Amino acid sequence: MPPYYGVRGTWWRDDKLGFGLEFTHAKVYAPDDEMAEIGFSDLEFTDGINILTVNAYRRWSGIWAEGALTPYVGGGVGVAIPHMDVETTTGIDTFEYKYTGPAARLTAGIPYDLNERFAVFGEYQFTYSSNSADLDECGKLDTDMKTNALSLGLTLKF
Repeated sequence: MPPYYGVRGTWWRDDKLGFGLEFTHAKVYAPDDEMAEIGFSDLEFTDGINILTVNAYRRWSGIWAEGALTPYVGGGVGVAIPHMDVETTTGIDTFEYKYTGPAARLTAGIPYDLNERFAVFGEYQFTYSSNSADLDECGKLDTDMKTNALSLGLTLKF
């Protein structure tokens, strides 16, 4: 499986409401049959589809395990900045980072407090981006991308 990673900063205003900034990076590859149909020999976002969003979160503090588990949901909007790796069957290549359009994110997870400073978490995350990019010397690429991820991570609290 290609690497999927991210980093998020969240400011919890109180026990229930939080705001954050999040960056995720995922690899995306086009199926061979779809590439052939449109005249591409290679269509990848191998250096990543990078999604940056501003998010809002809602959590439910202390409902299980004497307050150690605090489930949360969140969502946000932002931008997609993929690294385009496109080769046409005529030999024209595009290989660069581009701003390609809007993005959105939905998240649901459960952290478990290890102590007052650290927690571990598991979460599901869905991202959507609408991408439109000019290709070098050969037209335009328009595609919508959806990613799903189950993640495990470590939280550092300040």
